[in-house]
Amino acid sequence: MMTQPTQLIERIVKRELEMFLTMPASLQRLCSEDPERFCQHRRARFICWSIRTLTSYLEDLDISHRAGINLMTVKYTHMEKLIPGHKDAALVDALVAALRDWEEECLCRYPHFLGQGEGTFMDGGQSQLMSLEASLRSELESYSIQTLTLLWRDVQRLQHQGENMAEKTYQYLIRLWGLDSIEQLEAFMARHPDSMGNKMVGSKSGVRVHHS
Repeated sequence: MMTQPTQLIERIVKRELEMFLTMPASLQRLCSEDPERFCQHRRARFICWSIRTLTSYLEDLDISHRAGINLMTVKYTHMEKLIPGHKDAALVDALVAALRDWEEECLCRYPHFLGQGEGTFMDGGQSQLMSLEASLRSELESYSIQTLTLLWRDVQRLQHQGENMAEKTYQYLIRLWGLDSIEQLEAFMARHPDSMGNKMVGSKSGVRVHHS
């Protein structure tokens, strides 16, 4: 039987997928993922969220659905800077900074997996971090203040525990692909930078950079 967090994540991803598939064509071009990869990466994004945060975001999705608002459209509209930013900009800024710091830590720790070669998450290093930051910001700006506040508490909890949300997300995806760990993959790619290892990662992930 699924645990309550897993049940919440599945309900969230189901609602998000419905919104993803009904985005305007002009915005769909900003996301290169097919539905299967979309669902994989969305599940990975939520694995560190508390039940309270998951519940709050599911409420955001349900409220927007009843109001005829597509939050995936809102996200990508923010990315294109077509609508104003969130009214709690300070909280969004704090979350973006924390999430970016975790991504930078991962990039330093796993440079072969995240920073080099075909099929990597972070191909392009620091310039890619800037693109990731823009994606994170646009998504956070689609959340309610309640969800942002609860997510900030989750971030602070993980910081206090010395854990890295981005690393946990990558570990989840790597195990989903049938691999053992991010450390093992990094070591292999360090030893064989020109091998099929990079192509294997690309074929399993399907995209070079995951901004869903």
